[in-house]
Amino acid sequence: MAETTTNGSPRSFGQASTVYAAAQSASLGDFRNCIDARLAQLDAALVAIHGDGFASFSCMSERHQDNYLWMLHSMVSEVRDLMGAMDGAAAKEAGHDQAR
Repeated sequence: MAETTTNGSPRSFGQASTVYAAAQSASLGDFRNCIDARLAQLDAALVAIHGDGFASFSCMSERHQDNYLWMLHSMVSEVRDLMGAMDGAAAKEAGHDQAR
């Protein structure tokens, strides 16, 4: 889950939130690029196991299946956290623009 600042906007994301943090200078485009990249990776990972009618997934050991699903869940959680951080950055930009 994302860690929040005093104004409620996320500043870190993903399961490694103590390692990954959004720079205060990150722009909306930076967030968008990260989200697009993670969604492309998630899409590729899902195509890899669904493209063969789940045959490639069911051939994996139970441990690898669990890890694969955990990876997919982590990717979705990271995208959600990034979207929250992007919303916080957008609100900050909107407030900054209104102050001008």
